[in-house]
Amino acid sequence: MHRRACLLLLAFLLVPATSAAYEPAPTHPGLTARALLASKLHAFLRKDCGLKLGLFQPLGLARKAMSPRDFNRLGRDLRRLDPAGGYAPDEQQVLRAAGWSMAGSVLAQIPASLNRHHFYCPPLRKGLDDRAPVLGTLLGFLAMLEGGDTVREFFTGTGFDLTGIPATRWIRHEHNRWSVDAFHEALAASVSAPTPALRDHHLALALVALGGVLHVLQDMASPTQVRNDFVDGRLQKLGSSAFDRGSAYERFVARRYGQFGVPRYQGAPVRRERIEGFFTNKSWNGLADITSVGHFSPGTLPAPVQLLESTDPQELRQRINGRLSLAKPSLGPIDLACLRRHERCYVEGKHGPLLAYRVDREGQLRFFLDERCYAATARHLLPLAVGYSSGLIDHLLRARITLTADKDGLALTNSGVPMKTARAVVLAENGKGQRGVVAEPKLSLPAGEDGQLARFSPTLPQGTRALYVLVRGTDAHDEPFVAVTHLEVGAKPKK
Repeated sequence: MHRRACLLLLAFLLVPATSAAYEPAPTHPGLTARALLASKLHAFLRKDCGLKLGLFQPLGLARKAMSPRDFNRLGRDLRRLDPAGGYAPDEQQVLRAAGWSMAGSVLAQIPASLNRHHFYCPPLRKGLDDRAPVLGTLLGFLAMLEGGDTVREFFTGTGFDLTGIPATRWIRHEHNRWSVDAFHEALAASVSAPTPALRDHHLALALVALGGVLHVLQDMASPTQVRNDFVDGRLQKLGSSAFDRGSAYERFVARRYGQFGVPRYQGAPVRRERIEGFFTNKSWNGLADITSVGHFSPGTLPAPVQLLESTDPQELRQRINGRLSLAKPSLGPIDLACLRRHERCYVEGKHGPLLAYRVDREGQLRFFLDERCYAATARHLLPLAVGYSSGLIDHLLRARITLTADKDGLALTNSGVPMKTARAVVLAENGKGQRGVVAEPKLSLPAGEDGQLARFSPTLPQGTRALYVLVRGTDAHDEPFVAVTHLEVGAKPKK
């Protein structure tokens, strides 16, 4: 107890007197905006959900749709967002659809201690586990001050301790406010809620959750997050202040590209059968896989090596590679001639400088990362973060349905991925935007692509202007989906 009391006092001394007014997060909103524009979300919102402005549709939160505690908590977090970024709602909590997803890409890391759940190391097949007892206790206390941990969690040692839930599990975890399940639930409610205000509220939350999931995926394009490197990778001293700490690579990216300079993705569409496949998979072409085996982080650089006049380059290279904490990436040739000139030298990788090295005064060969290395890493990984993010959005929207009317009634057809299980609800909307259930047709399952799901002839209330169909189920890979479509009817279909 005495030890914890000392650490408590130390933490109080280390906490800055003031905190930043806004979350300094230009990169994630920029990556998310690029991904949104490259995805099918705009078309989905316009064609399937009936929102004429799509990504640019204004959506507001409804206080009565949430508990006072949850609404106040969300409002507090939203007030931390930078209005200049275009993703902070106005005083009435109204923001355009794209802005809500960009906001979610920042909210996913409020409080900052949630970053511990944004790690996944493919070679080790686990999340963050970078335990350092004293430092872990201090960081746990800071997490308690920020609201990430409770007082009970801190004093019982169950709070932040430099370990975390793997990112591949966190995106579906029950304690994650902005999870895949949260997206599905809110998207379904945005169709079935009875009033326009409630539907706007739930769609805004669905888009926030989408941004939160994208944030976790985008973190797989940061080497520290996929090489189990919190202490060395995320606590680097970045400025003159002792409190200015973080990832030097991410600070470089933020300053070089900002929010609006994030590069586009030029490759083929990224498709996977399951959401986790965008992170990691057996083919090693998930975003975490690519980043982990292709780039170093500060804490996984080769250890210093004593250099002798008789050092053999091949033997030196083998000795360095044999001592790596993770087998890949491995080093290519070491340029001894460059070292003898006392210059800064580089090991070249597939995408540019992999790391830098030089000899210190004690004759030790030391490795480090500098801005040339960061620039090469960013040129490779930022476009991939955009491409994988847009691919994940399209994956979440992969289920498509079509509703058509003829003289015999209505026909519901599967126009997306094969459906294994599914349930449908048909809602009628009147001129005031109010919706109510008019049918729950039994579906013909399993349904392949372009397979007919149901034919039915519901009795429509007077004044019906449109029909909306909501289908929830699982695909052939047991992945959950939500599918939506609508049909402007104006009146009951003629027989």
